[in-house]
Amino acid sequence: MITKDAIASLFEYHYARNREIWTSMMTLSEAQFMQDVPYSHGSLQQQWIHMIDDDAKWLAFLMGANMARLATFDYPTRESVKLAYDKIEASALDFVAQVDETILKLVYQWHVPHMAEIQYVAGWEVLLHMVNHGTDHRAQILRILHDFGAPSSDQDLLGYWLSSGRLARQG
Repeated sequence: MITKDAIASLFEYHYARNREIWTSMMTLSEAQFMQDVPYSHGSLQQQWIHMIDDDAKWLAFLMGANMARLATFDYPTRESVKLAYDKIEASALDFVAQVDETILKLVYQWHVPHMAEIQYVAGWEVLLHMVNHGTDHRAQILRILHDFGAPSSDQDLLGYWLSSGRLARQG
């Protein structure tokens, strides 16, 4: 099973890499941010709303709460999306700081919409999924940024750990 420290490190990586991408996105025009892209969830705006929604949904799930899906039209500007992003990042990092072995080991009932049977998922599996899901969408966003001529950045996990001094030390 994954440890509390490993989860904390993964979430630090996840949000640090997201912040790097936001820096790059700020070099784009508002029109580029909103421009439809015929892949995945569409525009950069739609990609970020999806990522924010997914993180918020899974945090609510782990806390035993329900959450309505975010609607893209409620976030009509890059600034409004960034404010929503900042809020979920702070909430997720606060939650992860409180994570203990009980949450990591707890098995939750998961009602997958397209499946009749109830599924079961451990807390650590949900948290790992959140980071992995972010990696998937960051890769898509990095491609969009590249196509728009914006600077892109590395999203490598070991590279992040190396630059942040989190690699294991010998001796």
